Amino acid sequence: MFPPLSVSASLCRTESQRKVPSLVNAPHPPPAGWYPDPSGRAPFRYWDGAQWTEHTNQGTPPSPTVGQAPAAPMAPAAPAAATGFGGPYGGGPYGGGAPVGMTAARPAGNAPLTAQSLIEDLKRFEGFAVMVAAGLLFIVCSFLPWASTEVSGSDLNTGAAFSESNSNNAWDGDGAWWIRGWDATLENVQKGAAGQSPDSGTDMIILLPLVLAAVGVAGAVRMGKPIARSAEIALGASGLLAVLMVGEIMHLNGVIDDLKGIFVQFGVQFEGSIGFGMYLAAAAAIGMAVGAFRLFQASRTPAPASGPPGF
Repeated sequence: MFPPLSVSASLCRTESQRKVPSLVNAPHPPPAGWYPDPSGRAPFRYWDGAQWTEHTNQGTPPSPTVGQAPAAPMAPAAPAAATGFGGPYGGGPYGGGAPVGMTAARPAGNAPLTAQSLIEDLKRFEGFAVMVAAGLLFIVCSFLPWASTEVSGSDLNTGAAFSESNSNNAWDGDGAWWIRGWDATLENVQKGAAGQSPDSGTDMIILLPLVLAAVGVAGAVRMGKPIARSAEIALGASGLLAVLMVGEIMHLNGVIDDLKGIFVQFGVQFEGSIGFGMYLAAAAAIGMAVGAFRLFQASRTPAPASGPPGF
């Protein structure tokens, strides 16, 4: 039998004697961490999830931080007669119950996803926030000019001078894009002069899904929905988007040079240039890749140990 609560000798035992066996009667023990010392001998004492330990801390608790009052009250501590310990330690783990009013800090990954939280994360240059900002910029830039052309010369039949300019954004399906656009050949130029549209389409049906896949996977994990190899998926999609955008710019520069050579055969002057929207979109794609890489690095960084430091 344990000594009764009234025996004052129970309050004079050494620290090693004060350690309590596993709290078998506590239905919802708090997580391991630093909490205010119920004995009053130190500002904080380490709770290992089942009992108080001999480790104390004289300053700010290292990890986890002291929590706030739980939303729902914990189960009441077992009576002192059942636990065998009471006195000044009743109501806490020394008395058989969990620390009153203490919970572990909520992990950052489960924090609500709001515009304010994204702004704060972006200030810290966190991977997911960088991906969201860069992804939105990419979508906006897809509606800006990606290429512009100007054709001028004299009509071979009438000799009348003519000049025509054109501008394309990423959604125009008649552009000379890298993946689904038409090739810079004499046949396609003749089709265009005759009012026929070469067989082509927009590359956004490939680029946009990459943006949505990368941001969507990272966002799902950010909101607490685990996805296997999510960091690798986000990094792969963002990296592929960046490579395709750099390829688009290089391809269009080559197309402009080829078309100059074709039009000059007919005495027509051709001028073309890459639009500022395409350069901004490429920069946004690279920004998404940088954010995804930071997200990948964070997923590979081991979490700091939550155990008590050596004293």
